[in-house]
Amino acid sequence: MDPNQYPQQYPQPSQPYPPQQYPPQQYPPQQVQYQPYPPQPVHNPFVVQENSPQQGSPQYAQTATTTHTVIVQVDGDQVRIKRDTDYATILLILGFFLNWLWLINFILYRRSISEVARKYAKYSLIAFFVFILISAITSAIIIIANVIAVSARR
Repeated sequence: MDPNQYPQQYPQPSQPYPPQQYPPQQYPPQQVQYQPYPPQPVHNPFVVQENSPQQGSPQYAQTATTTHTVIVQVDGDQVRIKRDTDYATILLILGFFLNWLWLINFILYRRSISEVARKYAKYSLIAFFVFILISAITSAIIIIANVIAVSARR
């Protein structure tokens, strides 16, 4: 085999080797140079980055919490309107279980400064009279039915 000729499995170099020749079956050692990655920016919300030529330790942002006391003077009428409305609503609802609460609701809130409380007081009075009317009619029917039943036995 001719020393200048390489076997088929190896490609032939385009240029002949320099005087310090390598054996025909070897290639010259290749030096690979690796470049390090450039430093990646760190996204830390506490680090304050400054554009200054000096490289120092990182600066940390300090957060300050401030509290302000605000004194709000609440209008007394608004508080009373809210309270009257709430209590009138509660008494109107409870009146379905204890009917005399409708009468109390009317007495307490018929002259309230809250329009809603006055309206509920009026509804309570109407509901109380409807209850009285239904009770009277039911009682009359029961009494009449008993009288008829007793007179039919004789």
